[in-house]
Amino acid sequence: MPYYIKLLTEKYIATAVLHVVFGYCLLAFSGLSTIFSWTLLIIGFHEIIKSKDRYYQAAIFAGYLVGLEIVLRMTKADIFWEFGKYGVILFLITGIISKQSGKLKLPFLILIYFMSLLPSIVLTNYSSFNEWRQIISFNLSGPVTLFISVLYFKGKSVHHENVILILRAVALPILTLSTILLFRLPTLDEIIFSSEANHQFSGGYGPNQVCSMLGVLIVLIGISKINQFSLFKNQILDYSILGLCIIQALLTFSRGGVMVALASLAFPWIISIKQNKSVKKIYRYNMLILIIIVMLLWNVASNFTGGIMNDRYRTTLQVNEQGLIGGSSRVEIMLTDIEIFLDNYIMGVGPGMGKYLRIKYTYGKIVSAHSEFTRILAEHGIIGLMGIASLGIFTYREYIKRISISKVFFICFILVSTLTMSHSAMRLAMPGFLFGLAYVTISTNEFRLGSK
Repeated sequence: MPYYIKLLTEKYIATAVLHVVFGYCLLAFSGLSTIFSWTLLIIGFHEIIKSKDRYYQAAIFAGYLVGLEIVLRMTKADIFWEFGKYGVILFLITGIISKQSGKLKLPFLILIYFMSLLPSIVLTNYSSFNEWRQIISFNLSGPVTLFISVLYFKGKSVHHENVILILRAVALPILTLSTILLFRLPTLDEIIFSSEANHQFSGGYGPNQVCSMLGVLIVLIGISKINQFSLFKNQILDYSILGLCIIQALLTFSRGGVMVALASLAFPWIISIKQNKSVKKIYRYNMLILIIIVMLLWNVASNFTGGIMNDRYRTTLQVNEQGLIGGSSRVEIMLTDIEIFLDNYIMGVGPGMGKYLRIKYTYGKIVSAHSEFTRILAEHGIIGLMGIASLGIFTYREYIKRISISKVFFICFILVSTLTMSHSAMRLAMPGFLFGLAYVTISTNEFRLGSK
């Protein structure tokens, strides 16, 4: 058994503690994140090939890099911006190739989604090849990550114990992120709360992305409680980390990650009501505990911010002077995307071009898209709309096939992925990877570590 599998099974608590220390080391030693990122890429690639993905190393290393991506950016690792997405793609493709024994099955609908994003590439304006490469990479590396993730996980039968290992791999670097946030906390005299997202409690980095990743760890622990397993192999540790992440996410004042986490746990719980009585009772009990924890910590955070946090979330449902819901520019950007789509409905304006056209429309500023779906409309036109539709049909067909824990798992990660894409586009590798992970077939047969 590889040493890293032992770290995820027999020595997971020690590994979790090590990742707390790792968070401090990344802040104390500049350059460590650069060395670690390239070392991870090399070791992961080597291990997947050597073992022919026997222990689902591709998913484990890819999942770990998904959780690590935001940490690398925060600690200014000397890597290219889309390192996380390209690393995930490399690991999963290597896993597919090393394990492939026959012809690769390409789901038709997901292939349509991917192919629909290619024609409008010819419309992207650029002054040099390097600029063109960067624009295409920034806007399409996310969809490619989603496409490859689905190819890797779709139809793959994995025992639920092995699925837990993948979830633990994702969780560990987010624990490092949480540690970094603790070390970067401002003093009481420096704290300033306003109606905007709070960079002081997001480690000086973008609150939206930080909160999104904290939300993922909240979901991972939440889904572990609902399905009666311990993510960190200790209930007290699970609930302690859950509480810490909830508080940290709330204090970023970035609503997206928190609301996505809550919705992604609430809907599977509603679906679980249709389960048998014994399962239904367990789900209700565990969900009730989670609700109580969230309510208590919400009250703590609200009191700490003098009620400003409540005002921040209250504006989500308010209508501003322009008649827009949410008091946020995101809705305005989405409406601008629709305007661009209506004026360029056949092929759109090309990947990355919407950013520069929004200044000429209602929004009036150069700004990147915040919703992946309206971005596709604006930049890929009707052909992109066909891709969105095929993705929706593909997801619905899979949903109606699922039963029991498999359906709960599926809807949970589909929601995390699609809701994140709706408010934060695909700036991170996380939504693409989790979308693919949702399609794994969870086996409950007699457990044997590794794949067949």
